[in-house]
Amino acid sequence: MSVPLDSVKVGHLDCGDVILHEVSIHADQVTDPSRCPRCKSQDILWEGSFRREFLEEFRAGESQGEDLRPIEKCIVAINCKACQTRFLLESKRLYELRKRIMELEMQVAGGRGVTAVEEKKSRKVN
Repeated sequence: MSVPLDSVKVGHLDCGDVILHEVSIHADQVTDPSRCPRCKSQDILWEGSFRREFLEEFRAGESQGEDLRPIEKCIVAINCKACQTRFLLESKRLYELRKRIMELEMQVAGGRGVTAVEEKKSRKVN
């Protein structure tokens, strides 16, 4: 059912009555953005924005014209209700940094004899 993904678990997101697991993945791991990267469901929700790049040339402080590029759709997350997961699409560099931070946090917690789960529970304030 599930395709193994090289991913980093980020946390949980409350989406109404559904709790979504938040997972960070490389953007290039998504081969078909109209399907969930894990379960391949087609019932998904995209998050993102529209971007329009432009070039404007100046000579002696005067605008010489503007070249507007086509509007691009930038998808930053794919939400899947079927597997209750939110996939954050990140560049390889950002993904590697997030992964390294998580590894370091686990080393620190392990060195103190505290698991990551216990660490998060102790931070909660009632």
